[in-house]
Amino acid sequence: MMERRSDIYNALAVSAAVILLIDARQFFQAGFQLSFAAVFSLVYLYPKVYGLRSLLPAGIRKHRIVEWFCAAAAVSVAAGLGTLPFTAFYFGKIPVIGFLANLVAVPLSNVILAVGMLTLAIWFAAPVPGVIYAAATRGLTTLFLHVVAFFGDLPFAYIAGRFSITASIGYYAVLALLINLRKPLFRKYILQVLLLLATGIVWWHIFRPSAGYLTVTCIDIGQGDAILLELPDGKKMLVDTGPVTPSVDAGSRFIAPLLRWKNIGTLDAIVLTHPHSDHIGGVPSLLRTICVKKLYDSALPEQTDLHKEYLRLIDSLGLPHEHLFRGMQIGMSEQVRIYVLHPDSSALIIEPGTHINLNNTSVVLKVVYGSSSIFLVGDIEHGVELNLVNRYGDWLKCDVLKAGHHGSNTSSSPEFLTSVDPGDVVISVGTRNKFHHPSPDVLRRYEVAGYRYYRTDQLGAVVFRTDGSRWEHVEWRNE
Repeated sequence: MMERRSDIYNALAVSAAVILLIDARQFFQAGFQLSFAAVFSLVYLYPKVYGLRSLLPAGIRKHRIVEWFCAAAAVSVAAGLGTLPFTAFYFGKIPVIGFLANLVAVPLSNVILAVGMLTLAIWFAAPVPGVIYAAATRGLTTLFLHVVAFFGDLPFAYIAGRFSITASIGYYAVLALLINLRKPLFRKYILQVLLLLATGIVWWHIFRPSAGYLTVTCIDIGQGDAILLELPDGKKMLVDTGPVTPSVDAGSRFIAPLLRWKNIGTLDAIVLTHPHSDHIGGVPSLLRTICVKKLYDSALPEQTDLHKEYLRLIDSLGLPHEHLFRGMQIGMSEQVRIYVLHPDSSALIIEPGTHINLNNTSVVLKVVYGSSSIFLVGDIEHGVELNLVNRYGDWLKCDVLKAGHHGSNTSSSPEFLTSVDPGDVVISVGTRNKFHHPSPDVLRRYEVAGYRYYRTDQLGAVVFRTDGSRWEHVEWRNE
């Protein structure tokens, strides 16, 4: 309006500032980072990438179709180069086909955006034509999703691999060097840039958590349990594998990407507390994609079709398999002691046709490292809790408790909490779940007792780490 030349970088900064003023936590969201990295890359890298068309013979590059293809390819390459570290860091995938897919997806997304804006504008003035535009928007969006699915399902669509923070810094440094190598001013200060990069890497390694930690991650998999234990000696154990539904398999959708993100290719053990689908749902897909050295569970006969599939799968794969009973230990590590407190072997003798409360067959583990401990209780209910109190008494005391049965009122009895007396409680629960977990009564018990509680439906993954003497809650985005 003032006939002044706009500054796209200032506009980008202002838009980011407005978003962060409304919600500063957006800065740590993958969507925010990817969006601004993509736009910055398009602004900064597109002219440089598009300028490479000058390498083509003049007669070819001036052709209209070639110019269009070069422009579209430059958009795709610029966005891909700029967002590659974020994509690899968050999703554990280095896209290979993405540059080609964007040649179709980006123009189509622009059309969808334009038609969608027209739909909103026309709807308020004339609803009937608005319906037609809305149908067109829906059809184009469906086509867009099919295009993305087609390219994403190709066998060479991506390479599994994750960028670390150090690798990401190095990637951007090398990219900046290649782009600006011909600039005299940049060549003059290249040593300072390299020293700054080296300093950043050194400080990252100084403040990075050292070895010797037991890290426990309660994964946000919705309504269910999946807990990853990373032991000080490098061994990895997964307790439960989350739910499976017609639309989502927690094993392939959440757990496997997390393991790739952590560069975990092998699990030393999987423990399945009991055969409810929200605890064993993800195990078939995990067993087909991840190397698992050994499986542990309770000695229950086949209970459901999913349980039957699991038992047949481990038999067909020939995986080592052991039943857990009270009084046993899982001997995975010399540093970390994993005690089995439940179930009693006699409680698992079931007559055919007899109904049994599977929650009360849950494998209960107490994990001890040094003077610190965490209690994983599956879905046990009041009766089993009281049996544990009567049998073990004050030995149940721990620092961190994984709430029984997702914070249901059938668990976390006052007597049990008095014996366990944790400082922190983790509740693995799904957002707006149909069971209305966690129970307000249970939350009040925690609050009255002075326990801090952490909910996966509100915080995402909940991570605790200990050096053997003190537990520390770690924000998962910084883990």
